[in-house]
Amino acid sequence: MIELRAREQKGTPAPFITLDLENAPAISLNLSVAKPGELMKRSSPYSQTFRLPFTDKNDRFFGSYYDANLVDGDFNPAQNTFAVIVEDGSDVIRGTLRLFSVNLLNRFYEVSVQGEAGDLFSTVGVKTLRNAFQEAGADVTSYNFVMNAANIKLSQAVTNDITNGSIGAGTVMVPFIDHGLIQSGQPIYADEVAVGGLFDSDTFGQFLIRAGDFKPAIKLKAVLDRILSVAGFSYTSTFLSGSYFASLYMSLADHMERYARPSVDDCRVGIQTAIDLQGTGVESEVAIYFGNETTADGFFDPGSLHNGASYVAPQSGNVEVIFSIWVQGQGVDFGTASTTHVSVVSANGSTGPDIVTYIPQGEVIQITGTGVIPDVQQGDAVQLRLWWSDFFIPGSATNYLEVMPSYNGVNSFIYYKGTESNEVECLVPRCMPPISQAAFLKDLAQRFNLVIEADPDNASRLLIEPYDAWIESGATLDWSDKLDYNKERKIQPTTQLKTKTINLGDKPSADVGNNYIQESGATTFGRYVQVIEDEFSQGELKNEPIFSPFHVYPIPNSYGDPNTDLPGYLAGRFYSLNDDGATKWVAQPPKLFCLQSLITLSSTIYIQGTSIIALAFCSPYNESPVTSTALSLYWQGTTPPFSMNSGLISQTSIGGYFYEYWRKYINSIYSPDSRIFEASFYLSASDIRTLRFNNRIFVEGSAYRLTEVKNYQAGTRETTQCVFLRDLGRETFGECTSYPTFPLFDGTMGFSDASGNPITDPGQICCESNGYTYQNNLCYWNPPDNDTGGGGGVGGGGGGHSDSTVGFDSGLTGGGGNPSGGGHPGVISVDDYDEAAEGTAAHLMNRLPLPANQTTRRVRNLSNGDIAVTDRFIMTGRTDGTTSIGAQSVGGGRVIMVDETTFAAFTIRATSVQVGKTGGTGTVGDQDFQEWTAIVRGSDQFTTITSQTQEKTPTTGTRTVSLSVASSGPQTGSVRVLIASDTGSDCEWELDVEMTRTVSISSFRTENAITTESGDPIITQDGLVIIKE
Repeated sequence: MIELRAREQKGTPAPFITLDLENAPAISLNLSVAKPGELMKRSSPYSQTFRLPFTDKNDRFFGSYYDANLVDGDFNPAQNTFAVIVEDGSDVIRGTLRLFSVNLLNRFYEVSVQGEAGDLFSTVGVKTLRNAFQEAGADVTSYNFVMNAANIKLSQAVTNDITNGSIGAGTVMVPFIDHGLIQSGQPIYADEVAVGGLFDSDTFGQFLIRAGDFKPAIKLKAVLDRILSVAGFSYTSTFLSGSYFASLYMSLADHMERYARPSVDDCRVGIQTAIDLQGTGVESEVAIYFGNETTADGFFDPGSLHNGASYVAPQSGNVEVIFSIWVQGQGVDFGTASTTHVSVVSANGSTGPDIVTYIPQGEVIQITGTGVIPDVQQGDAVQLRLWWSDFFIPGSATNYLEVMPSYNGVNSFIYYKGTESNEVECLVPRCMPPISQAAFLKDLAQRFNLVIEADPDNASRLLIEPYDAWIESGATLDWSDKLDYNKERKIQPTTQLKTKTINLGDKPSADVGNNYIQESGATTFGRYVQVIEDEFSQGELKNEPIFSPFHVYPIPNSYGDPNTDLPGYLAGRFYSLNDDGATKWVAQPPKLFCLQSLITLSSTIYIQGTSIIALAFCSPYNESPVTSTALSLYWQGTTPPFSMNSGLISQTSIGGYFYEYWRKYINSIYSPDSRIFEASFYLSASDIRTLRFNNRIFVEGSAYRLTEVKNYQAGTRETTQCVFLRDLGRETFGECTSYPTFPLFDGTMGFSDASGNPITDPGQICCESNGYTYQNNLCYWNPPDNDTGGGGGVGGGGGGHSDSTVGFDSGLTGGGGNPSGGGHPGVISVDDYDEAAEGTAAHLMNRLPLPANQTTRRVRNLSNGDIAVTDRFIMTGRTDGTTSIGAQSVGGGRVIMVDETTFAAFTIRATSVQVGKTGGTGTVGDQDFQEWTAIVRGSDQFTTITSQTQEKTPTTGTRTVSLSVASSGPQTGSVRVLIASDTGSDCEWELDVEMTRTVSISSFRTENAITTESGDPIITQDGLVIIKE
């Protein structure tokens, strides 16, 4: 006997009703979970469509859905309707009843039942991740927290809960990741000498690290739990409830420049009437009065933030400003002497756009500006202020400056908006990436090869485990006595299930590290690629990722990579780079990382004045230091690209997603010994009720794994076709059982076998499937007949081709096109001399592009074995004629060091323009260009500088560039570039500096260097110092 029981859509709780079936109902069931040939999908039991006749009971249940005149029927086909098909008292399928059509002529409803696990994906539908964190259409607030330095510090320990609603310890945290949001345009740096950075304890400043520069992350499990809970499901899973999955976090707000925060009212106001500014006999200033808030003129101020002359900051943070005003000069034309200076300033002295211009007589000039005023405090007044020359005649009715409300129909205006507040609530639901819940669940199922089953005893509980663990938990059965010997039994090769290529990886990303790898290797990092040795297989097996690879790097000092003053810690870099090398935010997919234990830092760091002595380590591995058994968040075990010399990550891990979660499953299909077995079996309702696809089933002495039950005819005694795979019981497949470890100095790629033992010949399939070249039984990342000037690691800009504008470009560090950017083990690069001289057995470190204060680097090997390093960078400064001022590298930066082993030659091209005058020579607008050459000898701090050429405005006074070298103290050898102008001459400077430092190799020593008989370290033709392993 067969029954269909369904829960009505109304009532609390909604009652069950047994629907009427046809006299001889034909209900065909199909059952599968992880179907071979559809490896990236997850199946669920379902019925074929069947018919329910028009009866009074069925019509009431479906709300007379057949009546097209009803505008408010009781049945909603888009709503989940729980149903169960019962055969002989056993539930053979439980899930959701779906109405497909109503057939009026033959008078029946066409329906099917979809198993609970499959119903999960239909339930979440196109809902986004943010939707999972909403109730009644509004974002929940319990996950929110205040983004300040104190909470960043607290969140480093998973025992702390920083959320407003006490969601749970460690659920939300703030990882130490550089998002390219530092105001100076530099990477986050820690420098013992330079101003700003992580070692600066001041609360405010241009180069400081602020709380608003970071973004949140959330436990992956918390997101999954929320999706399932809102969809009405619970689950049982050893894997998802284990410590490893609990350590996984997902980065948030990667698609937006700043983390989501409450909206701040902005305003746009205009000038009501013309403002006439008469001379006072001295340079004068005034705050411009903006009194027009008329909507019809395009102005608004709903929050009453502007009171006429001032914008009053509603909260602490930065203020974005855009302005445009029309100004006309009336009366006598005094030329460039009659300058006008417009600036936006706040009560705390912070400035935004600063414009200096000259207003010719009778002409109308539009003065515009845009920028950000930093660190404005709540309640501070921000004003647009205008300074005008003392040349305007005092009290004159005809000689004055006029600020106009509009000109030719274009209004003067100013726009304010509070941004980047440093202590504002972080709205976690709004930080969720714009990704569907279905895509999120699919990614996790594919990434960890999860099998999702419905619990036979609980309609809303799912059983979820990785395939390997799921298989191991199955029972052993013998179905030999159920076999229908009268029907055909068939054994087939698995060619129809195979694809020609297996290509599993992560999503591309525009961040600096991933972008470099993608451009170098045309693929994402850690991708698993295998070409199948089957001439009849076709197509490609691919996953559908939503996450991109996560990498970690040393925290640089202001010299840039690989220099660091904070050893022992690694951090993520999510920024991109401008053409000048400055960091910038870039939209990108979210990333996964393992949150490891706190690491005590070698020095105290500061975020907005708050001291921090320990940070949680966010890593692509689940342990530190990494071992060969570590679990990896890459698809295959490979050398970490930017941190291979760190004690935290110093070894290749074999445990990528493929190795951990896909090997056995792939083996069951792709092995030459794999077989498909199809036969018919006598299955009862009880068999279907208790069926598990992880059972090991013997048939006539052979072991199989059941993969599919086709067309089980409920209520009949017909046999059912079943599909099996041969149970091989092996862990690997194909001829490739090895994995790449690290690039070797001779151009070959090191490999290890499945047990972690190093091998020299992995075989052609293993070599070429990983993107390398196989020659003479060796696997090469840089083949012998290739140009050795290939690419290196990120920004390592590979060997031999110079003048890169985005990073180091030296054969010293080139990785020869190796996508892992691993460089040469067993050598020290020239930039590691300082470490080596201190006795550190430093290995070659990968490099990222230089910070903004260095735009290019070129390295040459001199004939005598010395090394010449040429850096070119920009410096700026402003002098008021009272004393010599030290120029600053653009974006800040560490002082220039010329130590005792170094000789430096400078070419400095200095351009200056006079922007003010309080006496002395020159006039505003005077320009001067000089080229200076200088040398600095580190051994005795000798320096000399000479001006070679000069082009200037005739009235320009004296402007000089000089060098100062510290001869004692901790900064011995530090070089300052000084600029000076005549007394009373206020000048803006820009210096284009080219510095070539010659490093004497003969004076360089390291205890681990391999030396000649004379004691000199052995230098390769690429300028590398060979060290002992």
